Order: sequence, then C-alpha cells, then structure tokens
Amino acid sequence: EIALLQQRFSMQLFIGAQPLCSTSLLAAAINDLLAIYPQTQVRIIEGSYHYLLNELQNGRIDMMFGALKRPDTVENVCEIPLFQEPYCVAARMDHPLMSKRVVTLKDIAACDWVLSGPSTQRRRTFELMFKNSPVRPTTQIEATSVSAQIAFLASSNRLALLTPLELEFDPHMGKIGKLDYDTGITRIPDGLTVRHEWK
Repeated sequence: EIALLQQRFSMQLFIGAQPLCSTSLLAAAINDLLAIYPQTQVRIIEGSYHYLLNELQNGRIDMMFGALKRPDTVENVCEIPLFQEPYCVAARMDHPLMSKRVVTLKDIAACDWVLSGPSTQRRRTFELMFKNSPVRPTTQIEATSVSAQIAFLASSNRLALLTPLELEFDPHMGKIGKLDYDTGITRIPDGLTVRHEWK
C-alpha cells in the first residue's frame, strides 16, 4: 500500500488457464486490470485442471480460471463462481441447418462433429445427447482448445458444443452461430480457484 501511494507499485500475477476456459473473457479482464495497475506483470500458464491445481496448491500460480470442479478431498483451496452457461450446438452461419426453423436430434446426428477430450464435461454432454439416438454422429476431429474447434467450424459443415459466451468472443465473429436446438444441459460453473486465506 505504501509503494502504491508512492507510485512504485509493481506486482507479478500468475494465472492458470484451463484448456476449455474462455480465453477472450480472461484477456478482457486482464486488460482492465492493466489499465488500473499498468506496472503489473501477468503470466498465464495453460494446463489441465489437475496440473494447475497442483501448481496452485504449491504457490507457483496465484489463481486458476476455468471450470470449478474441486475434488472433495482437496480442502486448501476455495472456488469463486463467476457465471454458468448452457451448452449450444454451434455451426458456421451458412451451414445448411442454420436456415431450418426447427432442428431435430436426427438433423444434428447426421453431421460430423468436432469433439473435446474424453474426460471433459463437454464430451460427456455430447455422449448424453446421443445416448438414446438410433443414429450416432461421425466424429473425425478431437480438439482440446475452443479456438481450434471454432476454426474447424468456420471452415466446414461440422458441429460442436460451445457456450453463448464463447460465441460472443469468437475471433471469427459473425461466421459462427448457434443452431435452433436446445441441448437442455448447462455447463458446470466457471470461475476462479484460489488458495484459502490468499491475498
């Protein structure tokens, strides 16, 4: 506080970012922070949830951004929920299904999909959607990052599960949209995970 009053404030902030977190939202928040504290140095470390949780517990990062899924056995970190969103079926704006007023499970099952990794909630949501479907979609591509999934959507007739926020901050803004299909499944909350008593 004394350094801040003397305009000598400087700080390093280490943020862990999970693979499927909204990096655009994270970037917007960091830009706002740097506008207030321009001397701050921000380091973003990407990795799996369990890798970043270990880094957080050992003090090598200050906070983790992404899905909140603290194991019951972990007691030295706390979660701060920020938002929760439904999954939607995304496609490029000129996809043949975009012009359909009512999109059915049969329609989306006839398309090729871009999937996230097998242990992700997004993948489990996909499996749940087609659990009782007589036809299972083809799935030629698996990509861990949202930006990679969006790039495949923008350049093909494939589909993927995204959230409204991911579409809003899409670098291909205007090229990707959501189909008129309700998945009925909401993503677990996103937010910050920090150490207890962290300042």
